[in-house]
Order: sequence, then structure tokens, then C-alpha cells
Amino acid sequence: MYAVWAPTAVIQVCTALAMNSGPLSEEVQSNLEHKVSSEILLILEMARNLAIRGEALIKQAELVMSRIPSWDEP
Repeated sequence: MYAVWAPTAVIQVCTALAMNSGPLSEEVQSNLEHKVSSEILLILEMARNLAIRGEALIKQAELVMSRIPSWDEP
């Protein structure tokens, strides 16, 4: 079994919106918007970090591959 990261604020917003058929108070709506904004910023930062790490891994792999002799060379 693997641990899975889930955007809890987004899930909570969806649950709150699904459970409440009436309009939310301004305070509750403001808090939900803040949580969603924070969660989205976190997701974007994680994606940026993954992209940077991916680029570094690709460069490292290319360096390693360049040091391996080709089977075509005599």
C-alpha cells in the first residue's frame, strides 16, 4: 500500500459545496477561497520542484550515457 498525497482543502471545499444546498456565509466562503488558493499555490510549487528535479535527472542521465562506450565503435 502506498501513501497518496491528496489536496485536502480542495476535497473539503467539494464536500462542503456538495453538502450545503444553500448559500455559504461570507466568512465561510472567504475561508474556503483562502484554503483553495493556498492549496493551489502548494501544488504549483510542488510541480515546479518536480520539473527542476526532472531536468537535473535528465542531465545526469545524459552525462552517464555519454560515458558509456557505444557498441558500434570498434
